[in-house]
Parts: sequence; C-alpha cells; structure tokens
Amino acid sequence: MSDILGQAVELLRLDGERISGFSGDEAQAEAEAILTCLGGQYCVVRDWIIIDVEVPTDYRITLTEEGLEPNVLYAGNVVVHSGGTWGQGGFVRTTFSTSMPQGHMFRTRDMTFVLMGQGCRKTASLEAVMTIANRRLA
Repeated sequence: MSDILGQAVELLRLDGERISGFSGDEAQAEAEAILTCLGGQYCVVRDWIIIDVEVPTDYRITLTEEGLEPNVLYAGNVVVHSGGTWGQGGFVRTTFSTSMPQGHMFRTRDMTFVLMGQGCRKTASLEAVMTIANRRLA
C-alpha cells in the first residue's frame, strides 16, 4: 500500500482527540439544524472526524482570503440530509469549512452539519484527505 493510502486508512480510524457532539436524539438534532441553518441545507451525522488539514502557508492565506478554514469533515453515518443527496447511513467528506468548528456544528459554504454523539479531531495532509472518496462535495 502506498504511503498516502496508508495515511488515508489511518485517518479514517476514530481514534483522534475525542470530542462530544450533540447529545439529543435524532429529531432534536434535526430541529437544531433547521433552527441554525437559516434556510440553507443541513445534514445530521454520526461517526464523524473533524480534520485539520495541513496546507502550505500561501495556500492558507488564499483560503483565508476566500473566507475558508483548512478544516474538513468526514462522517461515516448520515442520519438525515435535507436535500436528499446523501442517503441515510451513507458517508460524506466536505470541502473546507467557513469557520473554525465549534461545539456540535460544522459549516461549509452551502451546508450546516450537526455532529451527533462522539467524534474526534485529527490532523492530516491535504493529499491524504483528498484520497477519501466522497459522493458529493458540500
């Protein structure tokens, strides 16, 4: 297995810094999403990893100028997606976040994610993150 694929496999293990997400049930999580997404799309997920992406300084500056942070979300279990793109039980890897992840919320340009239950936070190279397949970028 190539080094980069090995890094990706390691990345998907839920063994990083443990973080508590939303502690209510699925209906409460969806209500929270509706109230905070301000009319945009939302997705409630479990088995999640916030990934702090290692990027070169010049790329970090570009991201900042575009209103983005070098963080992505991988979730192995979609509970509900308001747009129906991701089916229940599916997975998602997002694009970069629009703000530093806080509490049980993760935001991209067009999606608000509610992070249910326990998850974790890890750091990884951009190359490793990009090897993770996605069904549709958020």
